[in-house]
Amino acid sequence: MREFYTIYHITDIYDGGSYGPTQKMTNLGMVEATPEEIEAFIEYWNKPRVYYHMYDKLYEHRVTAVKVKKTDLNTIEPYDPKTRDWPDIPYGMDFTMEWDPESKTWKQPI
Repeated sequence: MREFYTIYHITDIYDGGSYGPTQKMTNLGMVEATPEEIEAFIEYWNKPRVYYHMYDKLYEHRVTAVKVKKTDLNTIEPYDPKTRDWPDIPYGMDFTMEWDPESKTWKQPI
C-alpha cells in the first residue's frame, strides 16, 4: 500500500555555541511510495559520513523518511483557538496572564 512520506537530508552544523553541534534538516519533498520503496531509497541514499572534526564529529549525508498522515485542513488547530486573536503580552508581564476580549485587558486566570 502506498503512503505519504517526507524525505529529509540531515547535516550536523557547529555554530560555535557551547552546546555542541545542531542538526539542519532540509525538507527535500513529500512522496507517495510503498514502505519497500522507501526502505530501498533510504538504503541507497543514507550514507552518513564525517565531514569535519571540531570538538565533535560532524556528519552529513544522512537521509530519513517520515511517514505523513493525510489530514483535512479544516480539522487542524495548531494551538488553542481562543488565543488566536490575543495581542502580544507586554514586556515584563507574567506569561500566565490571559486576555479578556470583552474588557480588552490582561487578567490573571482563576
